[in-house]
Amino acid sequence: AHVRQLFPDELRDQLLTGACDLGLSRSMPADTGLTRARIAEHRLRVAVPAGHPLAAHPVLALADLSGEPLTVWGESGSSAYTDLLIGLCRQAGVEPDTQRNPVQGTPPITAVSATGRIAFVTAPPGPAAGGAAQVIDLDPPVHVPVHALWPAHTTCRDRDVFLSRAGDFPGGTAG
Repeated sequence: AHVRQLFPDELRDQLLTGACDLGLSRSMPADTGLTRARIAEHRLRVAVPAGHPLAAHPVLALADLSGEPLTVWGESGSSAYTDLLIGLCRQAGVEPDTQRNPVQGTPPITAVSATGRIAFVTAPPGPAAGGAAQVIDLDPPVHVPVHALWPAHTTCRDRDVFLSRAGDFPGGTAG
């Protein structure tokens, strides 16, 4: 197996051309020619810089994030995951002040320490990035999906094995 991190457009192209047998994504839609299945969900948390006023809180509600600048990795309207995160904030009555991280590919936890902004993460709660960031649980808990995508009407033994075992992974919902 080869594992690569790809932007959604690249992943879609590789799946549709057969260069890739399986892709994982939080919110990428299944366009024509692709099949999508929700295989897991992960608990969403908030990462803040270690010195941030919210860092001292044991838990946060989404409403507590009002007025806090939020780092995202895709522009609203062109990133389904960013749109999902913004939607979660809006459901809680928060209009997020989002800014796309200019350094793509960096883990969200390290981005908060460099920018002073907050970010949504699925990392475990507690100190992170060598103590430069703090990850805080949301209460009530919020979960985000993990979807598997693959070319429709194709067979792949290794993909089938992976999907049959997806429920065995932490956060897995299949099985």
